[in-house]
Amino acid sequence: QVNLQELEIRYRTGQPAAQVRFTAQPIVERSSIEPAAFPYRLEKLQGTIFFAQDQVFWRDFRAEHGQVRIAADVFGRFQPDGAWRLEMENLFIDRLPMDRELTKALPEQLKKAFAALNPEGALALRGRWELAQPADPAAGQTSQWDLTLALVGVHLHPGISLEHIHGGVHLAGHYTGQEYRSWGELELDSLVYQGCQITQIQGPFWIDSQYILFGPDAETRRRSYLAQYKDAASQADGDQSARLITGQWFGGQMTGQGWIRIGPDAEFALRATVSDAGLARIAQEHLPGIQDLRGKVYGWVYLHGQGKNLHGLTGRGALHLREADLYELPVMIALLKVLNLRRPDTNAFSACDLEYRIAGPHIYLDRIVFQGDAVSLH
Repeated sequence: QVNLQELEIRYRTGQPAAQVRFTAQPIVERSSIEPAAFPYRLEKLQGTIFFAQDQVFWRDFRAEHGQVRIAADVFGRFQPDGAWRLEMENLFIDRLPMDRELTKALPEQLKKAFAALNPEGALALRGRWELAQPADPAAGQTSQWDLTLALVGVHLHPGISLEHIHGGVHLAGHYTGQEYRSWGELELDSLVYQGCQITQIQGPFWIDSQYILFGPDAETRRRSYLAQYKDAASQADGDQSARLITGQWFGGQMTGQGWIRIGPDAEFALRATVSDAGLARIAQEHLPGIQDLRGKVYGWVYLHGQGKNLHGLTGRGALHLREADLYELPVMIALLKVLNLRRPDTNAFSACDLEYRIAGPHIYLDRIVFQGDAVSLH
């Protein structure tokens, strides 16, 4: 229900229809809306509605869905042939839970991407969103968006668990009614993987009906897609290098790239490297009681998995320690006792190289080398 503030009806003999203009305000406790293409009920509507013949402007639109708060300026245009377009500028949605109710309201193709990421938590978003219906009803509704998402404590489970995600994501793209394409930039403050915090995560990603890509492949796909449009030059210009996902890990630099194949048995692959990470900081957080460690950590890992079962995980990698003093490690002390060796006065083991492979929940150390001035172990 609405309170009608102004109403003007004009009709001239010979015209096919009357011209109608009105201004109205919804009655907050008696108004609600549920879009047919996105069945997510909005209640307690507010704002001022201006209607003039074939267009409508809803200024200061406000609505609620449980704890969710929505605000926007809404403009709509309707054509005689049945086509229409709805634009939401200055869109802001707060405390949006990524739950089953939201998943159920999404178009079928978007549900698959949502299921592949398997998110938990809530987010806030702001930006612009547009919906349109062509004159041919069979063509289906289309959508375009340019949004900035704010994540606070979000969890993702695309085969591996990424937890406590904080920060922002810029997301742009469109949905044709049959398929969708979306691209953007990660600007995350931090996330936690296997108890280790990674900070300052940045880089490109791409999402379509088949794959979610991170890193250079996402950048290539975005440029190729934008090149189909006249205004692509302005959007695709800039740094043409293949950008990796970057981040900070224990004071060192991390880079990575990967992909997720969307489907009933989602498949994924990830390759990451680390350089100049501080061994002292790693020991401080993950080796309680062992504080006298120094050195830099370098390495790489490749992971491949299918589904969300850890037993399908495979991978390989290498770990290198440099400028290190590893003599305080309990296993090293035990080895020296077995070998009946006296601790040397000079530096102990100053370098270490590990080669490993991953099979389900197990890690196999295929090659271990400790190097030092006084003694080396292989």
